[in-house]
Amino acid sequence: MIKKVSCFLLLAVGIFGFANFALADLEAQCAAISESANGCQGMTDDACRVLLQQCSDYYDEQSTKISEDITKTAAQKSTLQGEISTLKKRIQNLDAQISQSNVKVKSLNLQISDTQSSINQATEDINSSQVQITSILRAIYEQDQTPAFAILLNGSLSDFFSNITYLENLDSKVGDLLDSTKDLQNYLQGQKDKMDTEVDQLQKTIVLQSTQKAENEANRKTQEKYLTMKETEYQAQLADKKAIEAKKAKIQAMLFSLAGTDDTDAPSFG
Repeated sequence: MIKKVSCFLLLAVGIFGFANFALADLEAQCAAISESANGCQGMTDDACRVLLQQCSDYYDEQSTKISEDITKTAAQKSTLQGEISTLKKRIQNLDAQISQSNVKVKSLNLQISDTQSSINQATEDINSSQVQITSILRAIYEQDQTPAFAILLNGSLSDFFSNITYLENLDSKVGDLLDSTKDLQNYLQGQKDKMDTEVDQLQKTIVLQSTQKAENEANRKTQEKYLTMKETEYQAQLADKKAIEAKKAKIQAMLFSLAGTDDTDAPSFG
């Protein structure tokens, strides 16, 4: 059984090798005939006719195969062109998004700067109000510590109490101003913190968008490289098809010549 299988394998390999050799030999003969000015030199008309028909069939098969390859390559080119176009649009969109984010960051930084200036001013106002309140409280305390005889010597009791009332009202107003200024400072600080967070998020987004853009750029260059290779392959296939069609036309002309058809009557296979 093993011997039979071995013999079968050897036979199959032999047949396959012979077929390849025969095909290569036919290709060489057909090429030689199509490039020769003498045609089937040294062969009878019948043998020449058989060989020319074989060559014609061979070039038909080759032309069909190359046409299929051309169609496949053209489809691959179209796919690559579509992918490149998509990548270019993505890159353009990312450029626009990065530019927009940068504009927002710049605008927010200006707002943050203005807000910080307002916070600084509010801090100065708070310090000034606190100094005023301290002075008013000191004056009120000094008034409270003034002996009765000194009050009588310096003026009437009504003037004294009027002065105390004025200082207390002034202290209340300055206190209200201090509270409102602190509220403003807290609000401004909250707004600044919010804008700082937004700027931080925008900067992270810009980094991510820039990374995505770089990846798309690299992918686009790779696809364009593949497209160039496919274009070269496509042009080579077109050249091969043109060469085969030329050989086929010459073979067909020889067949018509053997059939006794005048060159002017033979159809063109260009």
